[in-house]
Amino acid sequence: MTTLDYSIEIDKPLTDVYALASQVERQPEFMPDYLSCKVIDRQPERMLLERSAKIHGKVNVWQSWVRFLPDEGV
Repeated sequence: MTTLDYSIEIDKPLTDVYALASQVERQPEFMPDYLSCKVIDRQPERMLLERSAKIHGKVNVWQSWVRFLPDEGV
């Protein structure tokens, strides 16, 4: 299993950033190279997503679990 840990600093209130990032179906609107993102399964503490993105010129499709920690991180 692959685990990614990535962070950036955004000069906006955390509540605003979290509200946008947690709308996973909208992520292709603001994440470069993402083509789609849909929820496959919702559980109380996590979601299974199917995503597609153009990476190094090639379209890749994968599934991944995400956890949302309100006002802390995704």
